[in-house]
Amino acid sequence: MKVVYVGQELPERDEKLGVVPNSIFFAGPTPRGDAVNSWRPEAVEILKELGFDGYVFAPETDEQGWLGDYTGQVHWEWEALGKAACTLFWVPRNLETMPGFTTNVEFGFMTALAPERVVLGHPGGAPKMRYLSKLCNDIWNFHRCFDPTRELMQSPLQGSSLQSSLLLAMGVANPEDEGDAQA
Repeated sequence: MKVVYVGQELPERDEKLGVVPNSIFFAGPTPRGDAVNSWRPEAVEILKELGFDGYVFAPETDEQGWLGDYTGQVHWEWEALGKAACTLFWVPRNLETMPGFTTNVEFGFMTALAPERVVLGHPGGAPKMRYLSKLCNDIWNFHRCFDPTRELMQSPLQGSSLQSSLLLAMGVANPEDEGDAQA
């Protein structure tokens, strides 16, 4: 597995697929201070244990901070979102320390642009997740409100734990292994 942190060079996308095969972008709230730990190192460890051998795009530095250049950070994240075969939204929302406002916007864009590449997960009891879960469950109806003829390949998937969400993400990132990713 290769973890690519914010600011590092992203791999090239497969021209036929339009994405980097077997790649997962870790979307979700990022701690804004030293008092709160990032969830991403635990996710990387779980993927290692599961034998994931693809790319992880992490929108924080290897020291779990942000790039220090807002425009550079945002542009790297957009490029990584566009190249990732799967975007995992893990939302351990805490309204005081990790509210996830940017996460909500990214989730909206990704479910509009590429719902088949989205996995949503959050711990039970995470506040303010009802709408995101509803959108996942009813994305077909949402899209048909704008284009009644549009057909979707796949709805976003949802996991109830970080591990189950990562298993789902592995299946989306590498569809040939789809049968291996049961959550």
